Amino acid sequence: MGKPLIQESTMIGRAEMSLSLAMATVLLAGALLGPAAGIRAGENPPPTGSPAARPAAQFLIRMRPAHPDSPASAEDKARIVQHFDYWKDLHSRGKLILAGMATDDYSEIAILQVEDSLEAERLATGDPAVRGNVYLAEVHPFRLTLAGDRR
Repeated sequence: MGKPLIQESTMIGRAEMSLSLAMATVLLAGALLGPAAGIRAGENPPPTGSPAARPAAQFLIRMRPAHPDSPASAEDKARIVQHFDYWKDLHSRGKLILAGMATDDYSEIAILQVEDSLEAERLATGDPAVRGNVYLAEVHPFRLTLAGDRR
């Protein structure tokens, strides 16, 4: 009986290795062929099927305090509260994938899933804290490759 278990275990190991190699090949092909196919960084391949099935593009928004060495005024603090509410609304509408803040320098990141770079720019500059010069924002094309549900 020991022999069939060893053979079965070897078969499973080979199947897992084949799956890992297949996944690596797909990822490598996507990285190499994406630019050749006219796909820009941060944007998904052209849609197939109905317009409703069109995938959205992802963008990373980097925000950092505009005046890191100055204490926040009462107006700045009010804009920061509005800023948080603004991003919660984007999350509830399915446009925000994740957001968070660094606890050492109060810089923030947000990952958006929107139609295009114009919408990402519009949403970043629409943030009350960005409009009020509390935060500076940068928009970058982004592609989420690994994610987990760790809270």
